[in-house]
Amino acid sequence: MQEAVDLFKVDIDIWEPERMVVNSWDVTMKDKDGDPNTVTNYQVKVWFKKRIEELNPKELAEIFEENIKTYQPPDIKKYTFKKTKENLLLEITNFDLHLGKLGWKSETGENYDMKIARERFNYGINDLMNKAKPFNHNHCVFVTGNDFFQADNPENETSKGTKVDTDVRWQKRYSVGLKVLVDGIDVIRRKSTVDVLFIPGNHDWQNIYSVANYINAWFRNDPNVNICLSAQSRQYYYWNKILLGYSHGHNEKAIDLFAIMAREASRHWHEAIVREWHMGHWHHEITKDYKGVVVRWLKSLTGTDAWHFEKGFIGSVKGSEAFLYSATQGLIANFHSNIML
Repeated sequence: MQEAVDLFKVDIDIWEPERMVVNSWDVTMKDKDGDPNTVTNYQVKVWFKKRIEELNPKELAEIFEENIKTYQPPDIKKYTFKKTKENLLLEITNFDLHLGKLGWKSETGENYDMKIARERFNYGINDLMNKAKPFNHNHCVFVTGNDFFQADNPENETSKGTKVDTDVRWQKRYSVGLKVLVDGIDVIRRKSTVDVLFIPGNHDWQNIYSVANYINAWFRNDPNVNICLSAQSRQYYYWNKILLGYSHGHNEKAIDLFAIMAREASRHWHEAIVREWHMGHWHHEITKDYKGVVVRWLKSLTGTDAWHFEKGFIGSVKGSEAFLYSATQGLIANFHSNIML
C-alpha cells in the first residue's frame, strides 16, 4: 500500500486508501527456441477516496469559545430615538454576499475574497444608513441571508452539493461571518430599533439557520434588536398596511408569487395597500408588477467567480439597497449603495 502511495505521489492528507486487490495469473508463451515458457503476472489495484472533513461538536465548540474570548458583547443599553412627524420604516437589504467566494482578476476580471466581501458588507450598511439619516426614520427592518455564505459544508459545496470556488477553510468562513453580522446589526441598532430577518439561500441553507440562532442568542437581552427566527424559505414582514415578502428566488415562479402571498400571508393580505416581494439569487435588478404585487429582484454585493464569468453573467452594478416606507404614503424613497469597479 505504501509503495503505491509513494509511486504515484498520493497526498494522504486529501486521499485515504479504501481497498486494495492483489492477484496473479499465468501466461504460457513460446520462447525464442520454440519451447513453452510459463510466466506469472501480478496485478495490484489500490482505490483511494477523498477524505471527508466532518463537522464535529468539538470543532464547533472551539469556534464559539474563540468568539467569546476575542469579541466583547455590544452595549445593550436602551437607546432613545427622536420621534418624527411622520412614521417611517427603513428596510436595509444586503443580498448575495457569498462570503468566502474566490475570484481572481486575471481569470474573472475582478478580485473577490473574504476580506473584500466583509468591506463591501460594512460599507453598504453604513452608506445606506447615512443616506437615510435626513429622513429620521424611527424603525428598521434588516434583511440578510440570501446566500450570505458561498458554501454550506466543509467540502466547499452549496446546500445541494455543487462544488464552488472558495478562499478559506469552513471554520474561518463561519467565524468571520458571525462577526460581520454582529457588527452590521450593531451599526443599525445604535440609530433605530431593528427587526432582523434571515432568508436562506441555495448556497447556505444550513449555515444561515445556524447563524440566525447564534445572532438571536447574542442580542437576546438587547431591547433595540428583535431577531425574527424562522425555518421557512419564504418569510413575511407587515408594517402599517405594508406587506413585504421575502424569498431567495431560486424556486418559485414569479407569476405564482401573487397567489403564494395571498395564501401564506392571508392575515395581512386584505389590510395591506402596499404588497411587495424582495428577492435575490440573480445578482441584478429586475422589477415587475403582477396585479398589484410588485416583485423586485435586488442587486448583489458579490464579486465574479470563474463559473459566472464563463457563463457570461457579468456587467451588473454591484451593491446593496434600502427602501423607505411611510405609514401614510407607502414607498417614498429607494437608496442605493453601489460598488463602482
